[in-house]
Amino acid sequence: MITNNNNFKYDLEIGQGAENLLSTLLQDTTLEVKFDMFTNDRFFIELASKRYNKDCDCYKLQKSGLASSEAEFYALLKNNFFMILTSRNLKDLIKEKAKALGISVNDLLISGGDEGRTYGVLITIDEITAYLAKIRTYKECITC
Repeated sequence: MITNNNNFKYDLEIGQGAENLLSTLLQDTTLEVKFDMFTNDRFFIELASKRYNKDCDCYKLQKSGLASSEAEFYALLKNNFFMILTSRNLKDLIKEKAKALGISVNDLLISGGDEGRTYGVLITIDEITAYLAKIRTYKECITC
C-alpha cells in the first residue's frame, strides 16, 4: 500500500528508486517495443502467425511475437504511454487469463492483422496493471 508521508526526502528517494529501475531496465538487457496505434485500452499481443506449408498445401500456425521473442522486457506503447514489463510476466498474465476463463491460450487467439496472418491475444491496460499489482508490491517494483 502506498502512503503519503508529505516528506519530500522520502518521495525523492522513491522517485530516485524508480529512475534507477528504469536505468537498469535499459542497460544490458533486451527490450522489444510494440506500438499499438489504436486509441483504446487494449494491446494485441502477437503469439502466432500463419505460414504456408507446401508439404500439405495448407497453412499452419507458427510461434511468433511474444511466443518466440528472446527479449527480457516488453515495452508496450499506446497513446504516447509506455508500459514496460518482463516478457515472463506478460506470458504468465496471458496463461492466467486463459486459465481463469477455463480455456487454453490457443482458444484465446484471434486474428489481428497482416491480412489475417497473425494471431494473438487482446490484453487490456487494466488487466496488466491488476496482474502486476497482484504479483508485486509498489516497493518491490521499485527495488527489483
